[in-house]
Amino acid sequence: MFKNISTATVHKPIAFTKNVLLQLLLFTFCISWVYMYITCIDSVDWFIENILVFIAISCLVFTYRKSQFSDLSYCLLLLFLILHIYGAQYAYTLNPLGEWLRNSYHLKRNPYDRIVHFSFGFLLAYPIREILINKLKIKGK
Repeated sequence: MFKNISTATVHKPIAFTKNVLLQLLLFTFCISWVYMYITCIDSVDWFIENILVFIAISCLVFTYRKSQFSDLSYCLLLLFLILHIYGAQYAYTLNPLGEWLRNSYHLKRNPYDRIVHFSFGFLLAYPIREILINKLKIKGK
């Protein structure tokens, strides 16, 4: 199941029909996306905040045959996208997790958007590293 999770440099292309983990991740994302759209508080805002998600998923789908990420990268991408669509579900400012953090730690504002911005750098660093190593052939750390 986790055949290419170890590093960004050891990677054999695998057909989508044989990649059970990627199928599971895509299924999880699609179910989450539909649920969060159905339960969103503002559908216009949800669509606006999900434009980049539409673009990212489209790019991943259309480039899969030529350029695949490791399983770890796909897991990190899924986690980031779930955090993003969860934020979009509540227009970020009304996010329950952020409200809980604001009330628990007596913060002036809901910090959920900051969590997602931090996650953008933290969770996407490894997939970006894979692009740099595998596609742009950059060596070193």
